[in-house]
Amino acid sequence: MKKHLVNLLFEQYKLASFVGKLSDLGVEIDNLRINNHEIVLDIIGFPKDDQEEQLNRLEAIKALTSYDVKNPPDGFFSREDLYDRYLTTLVNLGTDESIVLTHNGLILKKQDDENAVKQELASI
Repeated sequence: MKKHLVNLLFEQYKLASFVGKLSDLGVEIDNLRINNHEIVLDIIGFPKDDQEEQLNRLEAIKALTSYDVKNPPDGFFSREDLYDRYLTTLVNLGTDESIVLTHNGLILKKQDDENAVKQELASI
């Protein structure tokens, strides 16, 4: 199952990289959204954040002297935390220049690159 969830995150990474590459060339694409991260969280049953809970969480974070994003206290984990970790991973991976558009969709030219990216996404 984890392999399939990583593949969903990988598809989001490929699209974000490709759109970023187009943007660097001056081609702007608006309203193109793929939110596989939320789909993965829904599949694994991670509860959705609500507005009131977020406000209470923010107050609790401010009260902590040594809040560690990677190791939040029990009952203190949210989708926002997971999404921040996902975005940090994407930023660290950078835009992959080997992504190309084919008639079969977006692909990476090098299989080694694909395996490395999937390993990084699996570690989130």
